[in-house]
Amino acid sequence: MRNLDDEGTYVCPSCWQEIVIPVDPSQGALQTYEEDCPVCCHPNLLTIELRPQSDIPDEADMDPEPRVRISAVAQ
Repeated sequence: MRNLDDEGTYVCPSCWQEIVIPVDPSQGALQTYEEDCPVCCHPNLLTIELRPQSDIPDEADMDPEPRVRISAVAQ
């Protein structure tokens, strides 16, 4: 069984840098908030989706989708 992810990544739509952010699963499976990019300081609207642990296969030969999916929209 895998551990609960505590961070995710997104690509800033303004500067195209990959950003790693902490994720708090206690805030729910679908989270939306605004955060400034730490590289270019442009505000981004982040939508975070957490998949249930049971949706992730345990087989080592499979390439499952990430448990945390983050989309960012420039504001």
